[in-house]
Amino acid sequence: MTLENALLAALSAVTTALCWAVRILYGRLLKAEETVETLRLAHEELQHEHGEAAGKVGMYQRCPRKQECPFFTTSAAD
Repeated sequence: MTLENALLAALSAVTTALCWAVRILYGRLLKAEETVETLRLAHEELQHEHGEAAGKVGMYQRCPRKQECPFFTTSAAD
């Protein structure tokens, strides 16, 4: 085996290893992007629900007839 053949074989091995590593990393990247998208949608939904709940709590706290309100208790005033 000549020096050129040995260098070409080594270059081929390195190229194959790099292609294999890139394929694995690209697969992980796609999986991570899917996870991020799923978590982003879940986060937006939770923010929406939190906004609704905060609005409802604010309505109950600002109720002008607190004594008659079935949702208002003395512990909620604290």
